[in-house]
Amino acid sequence: MANILIRPWEYGDRHALAELADNRRIWENVRDYFPSPYTLRHAKEWIAAHEGKAPPESFAVVCDGHLAGAVGVFTRQDIYRCTAELGYWIGEPFWGR
Repeated sequence: MANILIRPWEYGDRHALAELADNRRIWENVRDYFPSPYTLRHAKEWIAAHEGKAPPESFAVVCDGHLAGAVGVFTRQDIYRCTAELGYWIGEPFWGR
């Protein structure tokens, strides 16, 4: 059985994030703002934007000590202020696990 952990983003996640997220099959199934190709610069910017954010909205998904994807809960605004959007993606090497 895999050991799954959801934790805040860390600067050390940047290379694994760029590698996993630069996948057309991921990009086809997430929000339009998700870049493709996904570069190391995108990973650094994402982590910098979410490190230390209070309350946290986006988290790293870790499987057996390896970055496996991302999950986030994003609050809405205006008339949607009492709702939130949950989103996630899992890197292809971890599909089916």
